[in-house]
Amino acid sequence: MASVNTTTTLSGLFKELYGTSVIDLCKFNSKLARKIKFSEAEAIGNLFHQPVDVQLEHAFTAAASGTTPTLLTVNTGQLKDAQVQGSQLVGRSAVDYEAIAKSMNGDKAAFVQATKHIVRRLSNSATKRLECMLLHGQKGLATISSVSGSSTTRAWVITDASWAAGIWAGTVGATLDVYTSGGSKRNTNAVVTITSVTPSTKTINVSGNATDLGNIVATDVLFWETHSASTEFAGLDAITRNSGSLFGIDAATYELWGGNTYSTSTGVISMPKILDAIALTASYGGSQDVCAVVSPKGFEVLNSDLAALRQYDGSYQAANGENGYEALRYHSQVGAVEIMSHPFQKDGMCHIFVPEETKRIGAGDLSF
Repeated sequence: MASVNTTTTLSGLFKELYGTSVIDLCKFNSKLARKIKFSEAEAIGNLFHQPVDVQLEHAFTAAASGTTPTLLTVNTGQLKDAQVQGSQLVGRSAVDYEAIAKSMNGDKAAFVQATKHIVRRLSNSATKRLECMLLHGQKGLATISSVSGSSTTRAWVITDASWAAGIWAGTVGATLDVYTSGGSKRNTNAVVTITSVTPSTKTINVSGNATDLGNIVATDVLFWETHSASTEFAGLDAITRNSGSLFGIDAATYELWGGNTYSTSTGVISMPKILDAIALTASYGGSQDVCAVVSPKGFEVLNSDLAALRQYDGSYQAANGENGYEALRYHSQVGAVEIMSHPFQKDGMCHIFVPEETKRIGAGDLSF
């Protein structure tokens, strides 16, 4: 009688092969944190004070030659005190003693030491939260377009303009708070937990308290748990779109303190639109290099614009077509324009700022 050996009967013969390292699918570049440096020299204990000239002198009298001018009443300029307060960002993680012990015996026992891996992952997570706040601090992560589901589960479709795929990458298990567009908290009974994300349909699937979820509707705004307009620092969106009180100065009174906004009815970014937006700052004396933060989707639109304008010279090769750009840099009337593609930028937004005049302040930078 014949018998056939199989992988089951020969299981002790075969080895198992493991990768040589951990693949990190949650690693993101800290582009803005590297661009906007933390000011160690101006570390604050409570408030950072920045004097700002918001109004010119106005008591000027015009008179004909040979006449005695009637001097106007003094109408002085205004120097205001912008007061900036830091925000706390504290991350926690845990690993049990057994996992630490089992991972200590070099390459034979584990890919890396458990403590080293946890610290690195916590650092990546903290950097992501910081980057999100540098862009969208006080304004929220996204706006809900539509709601479906019932009881303790819901599916939220995010608006096209506020969708940023990078924000939601790796966020299964993360917890959220939800606010009305006016700033009132919706989920007063429990936090909302992300159960899955469907990027192709811009959908966030969540679970939570049935009553809370039933109150959440389109136009509501999503924040990480404990994050809100009162606990986060003002990000680029809050600063560049400011039209009210910010850092103790009211832009409704002093228009120079307000942000310049440029809207487009088509919703499609282009080089002319960016230059039109920058031209607004030229009217206020802007004359420095700027950085425009766009979404990866927006960057490729701009990339295609420039590629379409390319003219071929003697370097053209029929056998090997090459076009497009890894980095974009324009020149405008105020100076050079660096285009930064950022994974956490929303598809419907572009924030333009002057790196030379921007800094991060607080009691300390991110540290372990």
